[in-house]
Parts: sequence; structure tokens; C-alpha cells
Amino acid sequence: MEARFGLLGAFEAWTAEGPVSIPPGHPQAVLALLLVARGRPVQLSALVDDLWEQDDSKQPGKPKNVVHQAIKSLRTALGDTGKTLIVTVGRSAYRLDVPSEATDLHRFDALLQRADEETTAHGRSERLTEALALWRGEPFVGIAAPGVATTRARLVEQHLQALQRYIDAQLDLGRHQKILPQVRQWAEREPTREYFCRQLMIALYRSGETTEAVNVYQAFRESLEEQYGAKVTPELKDLHVRISRQDPALMHAGPTSPATHRSAPPRTLPPVTANFVGREAELDELTRCLRQRPEAAGPLVVAIAGPGGMGKTSLALCWGKRHQEEFPDGSLYADLRGFDRENEPATAGIVLRRFLEALGVAAEEIPAGTEARSDLFRGLVDDKRLLIVLDNAANAGQVRSLLPAGARCYVLVTSRNQLAGALAGLGAVHLPLDPLSGGAARDLLGRSVGSRADGDPGAVDRLLAVCEGLPLALCLVAGLVQLQPRIALARIAGELEEHRLATLDSASPGSGFRVVMSRSWDVLDARQQWLAGLLALVPGPDIGRSAAGALLSIPANRVDGELRSLTHASLLEQSPDRYRMHALVRAYLAERCADALPAADIREALRRLTRYSLHAADAADHVLHPQRGRIPLVPHTGASPRFIDRGAAIEWFDAEHRCLLDTQRVAAEAGWYEETWQLAWTMHTFHHRRGLTDEHLTSWLRGQQATTHIGNLGQRSLANRLLAGAYTRAGRHEGAREHLKAALAFAEEYGDQLAQAQTLQFIAWNCGERGAFPEAEAAAERALDLYRALGDAAGTAQILNAIGCYATGNGDFCRARRCCEEALLLSREIADRDTEAATLDSLGQLAVATGDFSEAVTRYEDAAAMLSELDNAYAEPATRERLGECYLQLGRPSPAIEAWTYAVRLYRRQNRHGKADQLTARLAELTGSP
Repeated sequence: MEARFGLLGAFEAWTAEGPVSIPPGHPQAVLALLLVARGRPVQLSALVDDLWEQDDSKQPGKPKNVVHQAIKSLRTALGDTGKTLIVTVGRSAYRLDVPSEATDLHRFDALLQRADEETTAHGRSERLTEALALWRGEPFVGIAAPGVATTRARLVEQHLQALQRYIDAQLDLGRHQKILPQVRQWAEREPTREYFCRQLMIALYRSGETTEAVNVYQAFRESLEEQYGAKVTPELKDLHVRISRQDPALMHAGPTSPATHRSAPPRTLPPVTANFVGREAELDELTRCLRQRPEAAGPLVVAIAGPGGMGKTSLALCWGKRHQEEFPDGSLYADLRGFDRENEPATAGIVLRRFLEALGVAAEEIPAGTEARSDLFRGLVDDKRLLIVLDNAANAGQVRSLLPAGARCYVLVTSRNQLAGALAGLGAVHLPLDPLSGGAARDLLGRSVGSRADGDPGAVDRLLAVCEGLPLALCLVAGLVQLQPRIALARIAGELEEHRLATLDSASPGSGFRVVMSRSWDVLDARQQWLAGLLALVPGPDIGRSAAGALLSIPANRVDGELRSLTHASLLEQSPDRYRMHALVRAYLAERCADALPAADIREALRRLTRYSLHAADAADHVLHPQRGRIPLVPHTGASPRFIDRGAAIEWFDAEHRCLLDTQRVAAEAGWYEETWQLAWTMHTFHHRRGLTDEHLTSWLRGQQATTHIGNLGQRSLANRLLAGAYTRAGRHEGAREHLKAALAFAEEYGDQLAQAQTLQFIAWNCGERGAFPEAEAAAERALDLYRALGDAAGTAQILNAIGCYATGNGDFCRARRCCEEALLLSREIADRDTEAATLDSLGQLAVATGDFSEAVTRYEDAAAMLSELDNAYAEPATRERLGECYLQLGRPSPAIEAWTYAVRLYRRQNRHGKADQLTARLAELTGSP
């Protein structure tokens, strides 16, 4: 064997050349962590997490460099062996290539498993003796690291359990006098462990020391009650009574587990966490499944699925505890450890052995093979009404051998994977678990925050927003709040918003959010990790199927199949055409992706997505506003979606809008300047019609800034002009004037008459919005001359309508009517419905100015109908507000109320609450309602 390692005591290492001295500190800690991983790759980020607590003041500035240096030291210390032993996996992971038998830790685990499979007390005794002989002292002595400390605690507990099993085997063999000193020693060292107390009582009784056995019980009971306020179990009480009565059955060598003396049905469900809240709908669904199940030949199986930390185990246990009276034959629980990075998954043979013991089967009567144990188990429970909880299953294979045959059994299976499909032949019911509702999440957090929430309810809202209803995150935040009673909630919320994963981990070092999520990441293969990582990095809250295809460079019709493994693993949620991840799951996967994938690959994938989004938005924009000019886009090799009509284009923008804005932000940060300003251009129409004033301004601020890096005067003129328009729409006129001046200067320098005309049109608009109608009309006249000279019909129609508005404002009604009617005729000739609707509205305003309210109603009704058809939600409410005024002037309050009510609803949708409030007040006056 090339190398051997000793971890169960002082750290030891040997190669073919002899003993090796491993440098203390980080090299020993890294080696220990790689050994514990059992040959699985360990990501660099995971090593950093295990070596230092997130808030550790001793953590170096560049922790990954320290890990790299530790790896180098290990390879040097191990000599030629180290060159092949420590393997670099990908860009940022390491694996230790040693067989399991090369470490005492793994031999210890293997011997414990073999002991479980032994059918005689003698066989168990031999295997456990071998296992305990490997134990030289506290594991990982001298290694101080959070990840190592967690494993050390687990191993210490595992050692104590192995020792208890060894003592049981000795008692089964009648060696009570030989084992008595050792039992006494451990009962004194572990004074709160009832199992050692029970074993000591039996050993003393069989050795003829009945009085001392009774005294041991009394001392243990008093100590437990006085120091911990706890009571002994019914099983220990029963043993005390039997010893006090000198039960002769206890004198016989043989199995002594309380299960063999169980008179009551087994109840092995663990306690429910104190933080369990909500889930009433899911609890009701579990009950409904039980009550309304159809006649079946087999057991009822419900597969509860969800990502790590969603509360699957708590749900199953809570339901089980509430309904245990409905299962008179008992309840059984097994943690299958399907996602445990430190322990091997529980085998069916071991779980069946424990189930059989719990059901009262003597150890020597339990068969050796898994199939035989399964047959015995099914025979025992065939006619029983039993609840079985199989927790943390990795796959259906782990579950099938543990399922009873009887139709009266109810089996709850929890897993991060969606197992209902794999268990479909058994009629399994799928119960997906979603994040907690807002009320339940607030209730859970409120238990820890308490009265502190009254002083800063906004901070509580921020804490809840980060957690997004994930029970694990809420519990970790609750722990943070409790640990920092003097720290303001706002400060905790700020830390959580800025450093989400690190802050959550600091609440529970060694078992925080990253540790829980790592168990899902570690079971993914390389392809699945690549898919999950890239999807976690996408801009926006979700992603459509076609966009995912562009990101991953796979055809859209193959996306569902490729991503099915991630939805199956509860890492990805799928709606009909979109995919979404929980924000905290995304943050973790993005972190792992950044470590695992080359930066160039990530950048290339995001640029593919950006260009797909740009071309798709351009196609949708062209359908929304076909008369609008086109711009040459950066090339995109993939296919873009097609939109059959205006409704389909609007629906696409509604679904993708948040993603488009975030994509533009990513493009700006990456220095993709052409894509950045072109995305602002393609979102322009949608922003206008939806009345998304803030988003419109944000997109053009990015777009204008991007053009400063390009140097193209035409692009700079356009971006400054449209940014000025966004400022004007937002009522920030001074900001608009600066950019209008720049836009006109660039257009004149470039000699672009069309850009000059368009900029003059925007200058006129800005003046009109400020009430400076003479200035507005003068600028518009200059624009009109340029549009006519260029033969631009669309521009001519728009500016004629604008001049008509300004002329109305100046009191020149004849000129206003002449310009508006010419604009209306021209817009209809070129089928420019946007300008037609705007002109109808202008004619309505002209009719009001001349006192013809009947004509105004006609014009406004036509304009409102057309704006609604165009989905121009920004302009429509103002038109309907003016329409309501005209109805009132004509003495028609009912249609006025209807028009204003609809306008208020549209204003609210756009967060134009000032407008909505003013109109609501007028409605109240009109209707006489408060």
C-alpha cells in the first residue's frame, strides 16, 4: 500500500519509505479534510469554509492562497507519493486518491457496518473489538478547524455508540463480570447517558450486586432531575422494577436491548423541532391522502420533496406526532443519510435490522441477508397499521427494500430528489414543499425577535426578504438575532443583505447554510454542476426556456430534458416555460460555479445570453412599434423568438422585463457597451407604454454611459436624446436639458439631420412639459422643416401633432386644428397608430379649449380605445381622466365615475400614486363617499 493514515488519535502518516511528518497547522487540517471526503473531490471554497469561520479574525486576507500553499506542503512532505496521491480536479478542487482501507477512520466505519450485518453476538463482538482497537484517542488531535471539529464531534459520538454495542455483545455472551469494570468506568465518564446506566445495572445485577444496581438507578434518576430537569425513560424505569423484583429472566445471557422487552408498540419518531410553524396546507394534504386513499393492495407512500433546509423532515415528524394515535401498531423512523457528506448512506440491511429490533425481534433471529430481512419485516407488519418515516432518501433504490407490503401502512419519504416518479408503480403521491408563506415566516422569526421587532419593523421585513421563506435560513437568522441581543436589527439585516451566505454560516459554524447546500452539490455529476452553476449566474429572478438554451448553448427543445435532473434534485423550479431558483440556493450555486468553472467560460455563456436577450427584445419591440426606426445590432448566432402579434410581444416583455434590466446591468459591468445601449433601445417602447418611468430612466442612464466608451457620435446623440426623454417623463426637466444640448451638438457635429430633427422634437416636448409653449412651438417648427426636407412621414406626423398641442396652449386654435388634422390624416396613411392615438387625444384637448365637450368626448373615447389596444398604459389613464372631466361638463356623472375609476387603477399599477390619490379624492367628492 502506497500510503496509510491514522486519524483516530494523534495524526500519523506512512508511505512506502516509512513514517512521514506532516507539517502541523493548515497542511494537517487540509489533509484531514481530504481524507474525510473518502476520495470525493473537495472544492477549494469548501476547504476555506472548513478551515476558518466566516467571522474569524484570524482568517487570512487570501485564504485560498493559504490552501494552495498547504497542498504544496503536503505534496512535498509525502514525496513522490504525494505527486500522485493529491489530485487537482478542474480549476479549484482537490481529491485524495487512497483506498478506504488506507485510513483507520474508514476501516473503523467498515467494521461497524460489518458488525451490523453479523447475526450472532460472538460475530458482533469480534467486529466491534477490531473497530475499538483502532481508537487511539481523540480524533485529529492538535488540528483546530471548524470543519475538522464537526467531524471530531461526530466520531466521538460514533465511538461511544460502538462502545455501547460492544458492551451489549459482551452481556449477550454472558461476560458481565469481565465487562463490569469497563461499564462502570464509562458510566462515570458519561453520567448523562442512560444507555451506560442501563448496561451497568444489568452487569451489576447479573454479578449478584442487586442493591448496587438499584442504587445506580436512584443516583442516575436524581442527578438527571436535579441538574437537567429531565426524567428517565419508561424502559429504564421498567428495568429498575424488574431488578428490584429480582426478575430471573434478566439473569440469562442474551439480548438485553429494551426493544426485546417492549410491551408497547415501537414509537421511534425523533422530537419535532421547536421552530416548526405553518405548513397547515401540507399537513392537511397528508391527512387527506390518508383519509381518501383508494382501495389498494400495498402501502400508501407519500414522497415529500424539496431543497435542503425546506423543512421536509419537520413536516413528516410533526404530522406523525399529531396522528400517532391512528397507528396503534407503532411508528418507525430511519435517517437514510442520502445527502450526508460525512457518512455513507444507510444501507437497507442496517435499517431493516433496526426496524426488526424495534419490533421486538431477538438479534439472533434476524437473518443475515437484506432480502431475507426485508421478507421478515414485511411478514411482521403485513396486517399492522404502522407509520414509517424514511428520511433523507437519495433515490428510490434506498427506499424499495424498506417498504412494507401491507395496505394498512402509511409511509412518508423525504428527499431532496423527487422520488414519486420512481415510485410511481407503488402509487406514490408527490408532495412538493415550497417556501413558507409570509405569515408563517414572520411567525417563525418573530419567536426569536420578540419585542425587538416593534422598534424596527422595517428591519424585520428586510430579514424576511433575504430568507424568502426558507425555514433553514429563518432559523439561522433567528439564531443570529438571539446571539446578538444588543445589536440593532437593522445592522443584522444590513450584514445579511451584503454577505448573505457568510452571515448565515456565522450563526452555526460547521453546520450552516453552505454545509447543508453542499450535500446537494456534492451528489451532482460534472455536467449537472456545470448546468446548475451557470443557471445560478443568470441575471434576473428566473429564465425562459429559449434563453436557457442560449446560455447553455443547447437547442431550446432539449432544455427541459437537460435540466430535468436539476428539477428532480429540487434545485430548480419549473413553470411551463420558465425556470427559477430560490435566491439563497442561487447564491450558493453561483459561488460554487465561480470556483469550479473557468472565468472565460462563464463570461462566454453570459454574453451568449445577453445577445440572445437583445435580439429577442428587438423582435418584440418591432412588433409593438413597427414604424419605429431600426438599429444594427451586435451579431447573434442563435435563433431568436418570433411574435405572432402585439399581445404575444407584450406577454414576452412582461415575463422577461426584470431579466432584461438585470442583463443590461451585467453587460454594463462586463464592459459590453454595444449590448448595453442597444438593450436600452429595445426596451424603450415597452417602458413607454407600461409607464415604467424609473426603469426607463435607469436603462437609459446605463445606455448613455455605455456610448461614452464607444465614440460613435450618432449613438451618443441618440442615447443623450433618449436619456433626456426619460428625465422629462420623470419630471426632472433640468437633467433633461443638459443631455438635450449634448444630443443636438453631437448630431450637428456628425451632420445627421434626422438626429437633429428628433432632438429638436424632444426639446420642444421638454419645453411643453414646463409650460413654455412659445419655445416649444419654435423648436417644433425647426424640427418640422427638417422632417419635411428628409421626407420622413412618421416624424412629420408626430411633430405636426406636437405643434398642434403647443398652438392650443398658445391659444392659436385654428393653427392647432390645422396641424392636428394633418397629423391625423398622415398617421392613418402610414398606419402609425401610436401617433394617431396621440393626435386624437390632442384634438380632444383642442375641443375642450374651444368649449365643444361633445366632440371632446368622441375624440377622447377613440383615443382611449386605441391606447388600450396598443397597451399604452402610460398615456391611457391621463386620456381617461380628461374624458371623465368632459362627461361631467355634459352632466353625465356615471360614465365620469367609470372613466376615473379605471384611470385610478392604471395609475396605481404604475406606482403613480400621486396622480391616483388626487383623482381618488375627486371621486370621493363626486360620489359623496369617504
